[in-house]
Amino acid sequence: MNVVASPEIARFPVLPCYNSRNAAEAFKCGISYTSAPWIIFCHQDVHFPLGSLAEIEKIIATVPKEDETTTVIGFAGLGPEKAGMVMDRGKLLDWPASDTAISIDEFCVIMHRDCKYKIDPDLGWHLWATDLCQQAIDDGHHAKIVRVLLHHNSTLDGLPHAFYVSAGLLKAKYPGRDLRSLNGV
Repeated sequence: MNVVASPEIARFPVLPCYNSRNAAEAFKCGISYTSAPWIIFCHQDVHFPLGSLAEIEKIIATVPKEDETTTVIGFAGLGPEKAGMVMDRGKLLDWPASDTAISIDEFCVIMHRDCKYKIDPDLGWHLWATDLCQQAIDDGHHAKIVRVLLHHNSTLDGLPHAFYVSAGLLKAKYPGRDLRSLNGV
């Protein structure tokens, strides 16, 4: 409802993925319906205000061809300080951009369809974008966080049990890293 109500969205195919068991499955479902090189992968509760999609197009246009498969872009997270801009549950969070993201909030992520970093299905719906940041770091690259205002209209109060399960899996995946500050882990 939020995504399709966004102004200018008619210029882009919106590919809803229903009944996916995890983010990896939803991403695979989405790319199976399009040949577009870049995927804006977002929650259903994201609204793209007027001008935001044009800004996203400009950002994507600046990615060098040789960096397409190692580029992950988010809109809020840590880099290593708080970074990005989002109207989250009615509160404006406004921080600088970062070219060295260590954690990205999953509400909206941009990836090339051939990105070499893969969404881990074991993480379910939580912390998979932070995992992409960690994969990029392991590969000698960094995800980035941009300043384009998006609205995250979630009504979630508190973190579900599945978040903590994903957090445990992420900590086990990267045992040498201090991940306590990442997404409240």
